[in-house]
Amino acid sequence: FRRVLFRSITEAGGKCIVSDLNTQAMMKAHDEYDATFIGTRDIMGVECDVFLPCALGGILTPTSIQSLKCDIVCGLANNQLSHESASKWLMAKGITYVPDYVANAGGIMHASTDIKCMENSTFDRSSDAIEMHIMRTTKNILEISRRTNIGTNLVANDLAESIFNAH
Repeated sequence: FRRVLFRSITEAGGKCIVSDLNTQAMMKAHDEYDATFIGTRDIMGVECDVFLPCALGGILTPTSIQSLKCDIVCGLANNQLSHESASKWLMAKGITYVPDYVANAGGIMHASTDIKCMENSTFDRSSDAIEMHIMRTTKNILEISRRTNIGTNLVANDLAESIFNAH
């Protein structure tokens, strides 16, 4: 996934700033995508448009959130919030948070479409359809959060529970 992410960012004219304990991975990102690397202790304070935590969970704490200099947090690490109320701390700082399982939804959706395609050859398995669904869902979560002043993680949880309860 890292390559897809880096390619998407650089093709859109963005610059990648990475932090990883794996120096080989950072060197590869630099060589292939002209990524800049920074130490793991400093990454949270880097000025950027989007901060993408993609490894460790629980990193969004009251202290780390104060260090953030971004507009959006949208990463793939599981359980990024140290506490359920952390999304409210992000909101208070003017940072949009996309919950991890919303950002990660594509992987499970692709896996489920593989199963559906085995059962029904006419099932739409296109990546475009999956991306559009995730974008609509994300937009809905963000709009509800803004309108109600409820953290996006709580809105996403409520939405997921309503879908589960409907079936």
